[in-house]
Amino acid sequence: MRINFKRMRLRNFLSFGNTPTDFEFKDGLFYVTGENKDRLCRNGAGKTALFIDAISYAMFGKTIRKINLPEIVNDVNESECELTLWLEVGGRDFRIERGMDPRYLRFFTPQHKEGIEKSKVSLTQKEINTTLGVDYDTYAGFILSCINYSKSFLDLSIKEKRDILENILGVQIFGSMFSNVREEYNRYRNEIKLLEQKKDFCKEYMDSLVKQQGKFNKEQQKNKDKKEEELHNLLFDINQLNSKIIIVERFLKKYESCFEKLSSLEGQKLDAEKMVIDCEIKIQRYKGQYESLNNKLKQLSGNKCPVCNSDTNLQDVVEHIKEIKLEIKKIKTILIDKIKNRRENIGLLKRLKINIVVSKKTVKKYNDALMKNDYDIKLLPELELHRDELETYLKTNNFNKIIDEKEVEKSKEKYNDVKIKFDKMKMDIDYLLTISEILSDKGVKRYITARVLPYLNKRINYYLNEMDCNYVVKFDSSFKETIISRNRVQSSYHRFSGGEKKRIDLALLMAFFDVARRQSSIQTNLLVFDEALDTSLDVDGALKFLKILKQRVEEEKLSCYVISHREAIETQDNMFDGQIKLEKLNRFTDIERIE
Repeated sequence: MRINFKRMRLRNFLSFGNTPTDFEFKDGLFYVTGENKDRLCRNGAGKTALFIDAISYAMFGKTIRKINLPEIVNDVNESECELTLWLEVGGRDFRIERGMDPRYLRFFTPQHKEGIEKSKVSLTQKEINTTLGVDYDTYAGFILSCINYSKSFLDLSIKEKRDILENILGVQIFGSMFSNVREEYNRYRNEIKLLEQKKDFCKEYMDSLVKQQGKFNKEQQKNKDKKEEELHNLLFDINQLNSKIIIVERFLKKYESCFEKLSSLEGQKLDAEKMVIDCEIKIQRYKGQYESLNNKLKQLSGNKCPVCNSDTNLQDVVEHIKEIKLEIKKIKTILIDKIKNRRENIGLLKRLKINIVVSKKTVKKYNDALMKNDYDIKLLPELELHRDELETYLKTNNFNKIIDEKEVEKSKEKYNDVKIKFDKMKMDIDYLLTISEILSDKGVKRYITARVLPYLNKRINYYLNEMDCNYVVKFDSSFKETIISRNRVQSSYHRFSGGEKKRIDLALLMAFFDVARRQSSIQTNLLVFDEALDTSLDVDGALKFLKILKQRVEEEKLSCYVISHREAIETQDNMFDGQIKLEKLNRFTDIERIE
């Protein structure tokens, strides 16, 4: 299935401003350059933003450069970031609309012209991946060659390599089919277990019917006796538990009574403590009054008043002294009474504390008894249910029933029907098991891989030879690579120089395109090389690859973009069908297409 990128519209995405920018993906090999007039250099003009990040974000909601999503919104306008991507897949038109601040994702298909927009962005993204038949990893490794941001294919894990190669080989569908078959197989297994139980039950019932009547009656009576004995024991256990419940209810009443008494004692204790404190306060107050009046009386007991120097024998003073003595006597009486009350309350408080300790022990004793019997009592509903089942069984079964021939024949027919169904389902299960083995990694996928791998290895080494490389690369059936130099020395990918590794990466990419075309799996009209020919690769290697690329673009009618700052590439006018120039001024990027 070929994915044709038709055109794209950007608004407020990175350095692209509020005015919508439209870009059409035309057939041909195009050189992409840029000028950042804000910084007087070529970097930061928006080339990667347009050809790498914008397409990646539109399709998958993330950028190759792993930019934090809030940062993709234009930092001048700071809102309403919008991208629209028009695609053609298998002759049908699709459109993806994605935005940030506010965030949304809509997917337009021929069947859903009004657009699919599910409750979660992730669900709509899953619909896109399924419909287009390509995921982010395959896109990043198969469509883009971005030296600064994407990992080399040989730097990926075995699983990552396998996933990408299976997509390219077009065998990933067998993984989905395998999952569906295994799911159906597991469902059948569960169903056949029930059917087998039913079959066994029918056979057991049929066998029991064909036995002699006497033996049948004897077995039935034995079964009945067993069930009745079981019921008898069960009733005994239930009665025992009911007796326990009566005892527990008594314990519960005593527990509640003791708990209420304890609460009451606690309340009385608080009241007694308050009364003791109140008596103490009043005692101290009356003591103060008593001492103050005694001191005053002592002062007036002489011949002269120490305050006013009046004669204490005067009638008014004498009367005043009498009043003080009466007040002292009254306070003394009250004080004695309060001290008595305090002593009584302290005694009451001590008794209450003793009673509280005793009550707590009693409450604990009844609580322990309740907890001890709680587990047994919880079994009662289960035992009662079992009792009801046994009683129903004994009532509904006619143990004295005489078996006739019609009933025997009927049981045989039922057993045969179930056995036929069981045998058919068993055949279906064996069939599904065979199919799952065919669809597994050891089946058809290994077969297809084994047939395609020689072609893949051949194409890889064809391109390596075209770029004058003195080594060969070979993948085995587990997608593990072996690299051997011309002198038959095996080497690791990471031991090669940057230029040699770059030749391997480019040869792999072109070989993957050949396999995809041959397998009719993942194909696309878009190829982007972001500075892939600038670093590590020498001029001769870059020009040789451009020649290969030019031929491929013309044969496949591709839309290929080479982003580069290399003068040796820029001057190859005969290689390119046009030039795309991006210019950044005052923090905004504009596009100029030179055909």
